[in-house]
Amino acid sequence: MTVAGRPTDILRKAARRLDHLHLHDQTQNGLTGRWEDHHAPFTGRMRWLEIFRALHEIAYKGLFLFETTELYPEEPIDTTGRFPELLVQASRRYVE
Repeated sequence: MTVAGRPTDILRKAARRLDHLHLHDQTQNGLTGRWEDHHAPFTGRMRWLEIFRALHEIAYKGLFLFETTELYPEEPIDTTGRFPELLVQASRRYVE
């Protein structure tokens, strides 16, 4: 999901079988240089605009599960209700 065209191809092929998605990003560890998964969306190198365009194209109506920790400066349990707002804010920064 980090290479142009790949998210669209994968989501089109899997469209009929998708009923939920676990969405997370991939970031590079500053100390080791290794790529690590399970970071909040819009904090790494995933092709989010292409992913969401492809999901719209296939009329995806399933569930979304998101990693959230980087979006929460406070204790995550106290801010869970703010996640949709924080995700929208992060996405706006991503496209600007």
